[in-house]
Amino acid sequence: MLNKRKSRGYAHSVFTPALLLAIGLQTSCVAQTPGTPDPQIAAMVSAQPFWSDDFTAPTTATNWERGFAPVANAIGDRILPTGEVQVYTDTPYLNRDLLALSTHKASLVATPMNSDDRKAIDARMASANIAVTQPVLAAALSKATWVSTLLKGRTAFEYGYFEANIRQDSDPSAWGGIWLLPQARAWPPEIDIAEILSKSGTSVAHQTLHWLPQTGPAAQATSQTTLTTPGYHTYGVLWRPDWIMFFVDRQRTACFATPADMHQPMYPLLNLAIGGWAAAPSSTTAEKITMDVTYVHYWSLPNSLTLYNSICPNIS
Repeated sequence: MLNKRKSRGYAHSVFTPALLLAIGLQTSCVAQTPGTPDPQIAAMVSAQPFWSDDFTAPTTATNWERGFAPVANAIGDRILPTGEVQVYTDTPYLNRDLLALSTHKASLVATPMNSDDRKAIDARMASANIAVTQPVLAAALSKATWVSTLLKGRTAFEYGYFEANIRQDSDPSAWGGIWLLPQARAWPPEIDIAEILSKSGTSVAHQTLHWLPQTGPAAQATSQTTLTTPGYHTYGVLWRPDWIMFFVDRQRTACFATPADMHQPMYPLLNLAIGGWAAAPSSTTAEKITMDVTYVHYWSLPNSLTLYNSICPNIS
């Protein structure tokens, strides 16, 4: 998407098509037989993942943390620049849990706040003296109207292929997906494996890199893919030292030269935001919005991989 938008953290400037081509972007997609993995990832996905979560256990504690920390789950870092209206929650935070686990599925749920949610948030804001120390954040939190779910990976990786199988309700107020952030807790960079949004019944997967150039503000390069069928889709990214390639249903969608600040370990996040880049909730918004995930897999780069090709492979 070659226009200016706000990311999950901050506003970004966007590279023009000419500049994207200068860093090695190939914009067209290769035609593949449905269900056949692209050759760039075929060998990887035929082998056992290096790390995986198929959500078979009754808890996600081994692989994931819940929400952001500290007070208010650092919601101000997201609400203030993006206009999101949810607060991420779990049982210790608001005394209820919106993550539903079943066999081979984790369901991230979002729902309007109830009166107990509001009281709990206000109490936490008061105990941390947010109104005095961070009045702008306090005002934003006071306007939040939904609670939702976020899972933050406990393990970070550097390079390799990430893939998740996700189904999201096609509500225009839903903004869910899977993304990577640096273990160093700095921003940028950020790799958005998929951000899923729906408009007029059509869902679109946005796949984006955010990075900090040597000079100037943070930049982004992005691709978008219309999801022509409802239900589950796989979203992947092949992250190499020289280039980064995105996939939807194991078909490549875009390729970008690896930015200079993406040579560091990064961990995955799953989340379901409400509003912000998506539409603001209204009287027609569902009372419960769900993003289902059946697995998150990671494959390390094979030792035989030829590195540093200088530009992305031709995918036309």
